[in-house]
Parts: sequence; structure tokens; C-alpha cells
Amino acid sequence: MLSMLNRTVFLCLTIVAVTNICFAQSDGEAIYKTKCQTCHGETGAANTPVAKMLNVKPLNGLLVKMSEGRLSAIIEDGAGKMPAYKGKFSPIQLKALVLYTDHLQSQK
Repeated sequence: MLSMLNRTVFLCLTIVAVTNICFAQSDGEAIYKTKCQTCHGETGAANTPVAKMLNVKPLNGLLVKMSEGRLSAIIEDGAGKMPAYKGKFSPIQLKALVLYTDHLQSQK
């Protein structure tokens, strides 16, 4: 009986975790498309006219070496020509955006 209960609890927690990851990715994607894509491009390759004009570097080389905390700090505080977004995203939205940029890296 306890084993069955443990399996049920485990299954429920797994479903919740997978749902949260999927939601975070889709929410992060929406944020990226509205706030980041103009400069960083659809895939983070910085291949947009704005990116070329501002000399934006592709995300792939930068993000691979960066921790989630560092990336969050850059999004919030800005860096170089990138404006600061502090207070514009909730902690959940910020995390979703960081997770989405990780997803972009895995697509390369």
C-alpha cells in the first residue's frame, strides 16, 4: 500500500515538474521574442540589422561560459549597449527567459 502511494506521489511530482519546465520554456520564448529578438535574433545569432548596427555579439559564445546567475544579472543590470531590465520581469519570468536562452543553445 505504501509503495503504491509513493509511486503515485512520485508520478504527480514528475508531472508537475515537466509541466513547469514546459511552461517556463514557452513563457521564456514569448519574452525573448518580444524583448530580445530584435537585437539578438531569432536564434541568438545576432544576425539582425539592429545587431549589426550595434555590433551585438552572438549569444552562443557568450552564454556557454555564463552561469544562470550571471546571465540573470546582465539581463537585470544591463551590460555594454544592452539596457537594464531590472523590475521589468518577475523572478519567474526572469528564470523562464534564462531557461529559454539555454534552450536556444541546445538547438545549435
